Amino acid sequence: MSVQANVTIEELEHFRQQLLVFNEESLSSLQAVHSETSKRRHFVEYELPAKLRHEMAQWEKKLEQANHEISSSSKVAQVAAIQIKRTALNNISELEGRLQVVKKWRQQLGQLLAEPESRLLKLKTFLVNDMDKAVGLLNEQQQILDEYTRIQGDIS
Repeated sequence: MSVQANVTIEELEHFRQQLLVFNEESLSSLQAVHSETSKRRHFVEYELPAKLRHEMAQWEKKLEQANHEISSSSKVAQVAAIQIKRTALNNISELEGRLQVVKKWRQQLGQLLAEPESRLLKLKTFLVNDMDKAVGLLNEQQQILDEYTRIQGDIS
C-alpha cells in the first residue's frame, strides 16, 4: 500500500535550504576537526619534544653550575648548591621519563589516527558527493513541480 505525502513546493524548498545549511555546517565541522587534529599532532611530534629538551638543557646547565659551586665554594654556598643539584637531578629524571612517553606517542600516533581519519574522509566524501547529488535532485524535482504548477495555472 503506497502512501502519498502532502508536501508543498515551499516545504520542499525549505528542506533543500536546510540540507544545504546542514552540508555546509558539517563540512565546516569536519574541517575544524581536521585542523585541530593536525595542530595537536604537530604539537606531539615536534613542539612538545623540543620544549622538553629545552627544559632539560636548562636543568643540565643548573646541574653543571651546582657541581661547580659544590667543588669551589664555601660550606654555606655548597649546601645551597647541593639542594639545587638534587632538584636538577629530579627534574632531569622526570623530563627524561616524559620524553620517553612522548617518543612512544610519536611512534603510535599514525596508527592511532589512521582509522578515525579514514572515517572522517568517508564522511567528507559522502557530504561532498552524495549530499550534493541530493540537493541537485531536489532542485530538479522543484523545477518539475514549478513547471507542473505553471502548466496547471495556464490550463485553469
